[in-house]
Amino acid sequence: MIEVLIALFVKHFLADYAFNHIPSNKYIYGSQGSFRHLAIHMSWCFSLLIWLLPLDLVITATFIDGFIHYHLDYIKSKIVHKNDFSVHTRRIITGFDQLLHLLTYVLIAHIVTW
Repeated sequence: MIEVLIALFVKHFLADYAFNHIPSNKYIYGSQGSFRHLAIHMSWCFSLLIWLLPLDLVITATFIDGFIHYHLDYIKSKIVHKNDFSVHTRRIITGFDQLLHLLTYVLIAHIVTW
């Protein structure tokens, strides 16, 4: 399970930070940019997990991650975009969003290694 968690954490860093340089308009449901961001996440998820799990579990993990990640990003972005929050409040919202992503990875690791 620890290897799967590490792979998912690395995936998150790569997709959300190292390769997240394209404006995505994640607050617009179904925007082209949000789907590009989703594709980056799902590609890295598949690419890293394929070395650790059988194909059916890799596909399951990739789709669970994609579905949850997309909707967490949409909700967070919609809330932040619609409101004029202070920097501190934006940091809290973003931190909570990151916590939910990490907890998603714990759930996925549990599902595919159970």
